[in-house]
Amino acid sequence: MTGEEMQRIADYIMPSLPARPSDLGFLFGTRHGVREFCEAAYTLWQAGMFPRLLVSGGCAGDWPQSKAAMIGEELLKLGLPESALILESSATNTGENVIFGRSGWRKSWTSARSEARLSSARYARRAAT
Repeated sequence: MTGEEMQRIADYIMPSLPARPSDLGFLFGTRHGVREFCEAAYTLWQAGMFPRLLVSGGCAGDWPQSKAAMIGEELLKLGLPESALILESSATNTGENVIFGRSGWRKSWTSARSEARLSSARYARRAAT
């Protein structure tokens, strides 16, 4: 495989999308690189990219704590106020992240018209669609 072919694949899997201020940040849960992921999300929140952040992710495998709870704890340690955080802890896949996550923020905050989706690089395509 040539370097050009590999770059085309990488560009498809990990699209580069410009960050825009939004009404809500929507973070897809992960267990990998949580500290760095949270620091990036917190930096975007501090920069005014979104006033509230929804974190979606349930328990995976034999982990007793949901991804949302684990990420939420880290975000609170970084200084994100609890009032800016919405946790959805039931989703077990991307489809459920979207369904349960959107249902959750509509119950607690109905005025969001736009969302900034945050995902780890290897899952950027699923967040972009």
